[in-house]
Amino acid sequence: MRLLLLTVLALLLLLFLAALLLLLLVALFLPAILFLILFLLFLFTFLVFLLLLFAALFSLFGLLL
Repeated sequence: MRLLLLTVLALLLLLFLAALLLLLLVALFLPAILFLILFLLFLFTFLVFLLLLFAALFSLFGLLL
């Protein structure tokens, strides 16, 4: 079960890094202010997603235990 959790977290980290790289590529073609707004929006949505994921995982572990 711990291996599954680590795998999911590693995949999420890879997804985050890929999206960050994509945003950096976009930044080469867009003004910096627009990029900053996009980055902050992305970071906010990612943090909300992480919060929901951890809440779901903790409730799952609570049900298992």
